[in-house]
Amino acid sequence: MMNQTLQGTGIGERKTDEESSKVNEKIEQTQNEIDEIKCIMKDNIEKMMHRGINLNELKNSCDHLEEQAAQFQMTAKKESFLRPFTETILTIKEFP
Repeated sequence: MMNQTLQGTGIGERKTDEESSKVNEKIEQTQNEIDEIKCIMKDNIEKMMHRGINLNELKNSCDHLEEQAAQFQMTAKKESFLRPFTETILTIKEFP
């Protein structure tokens, strides 16, 4: 019983081979978990970057569509303003 350790005091503490093996297994398990998390984080970062590119493309498409809508609206206003005049002119041309 001389090899009995005093826990928590730091005095005379010795790890047995079995305890060292358990500690090493825990360290290895923790390192594996860290490596797995690193892979997941790298994948997430790549997905975020790709998503950012897609969002930029979507914003550019929206901006272009907004410009086209504004042009259409201006053309529609001109057409609706000029329509009565063109109809009158066409009607006048029909009568000799």
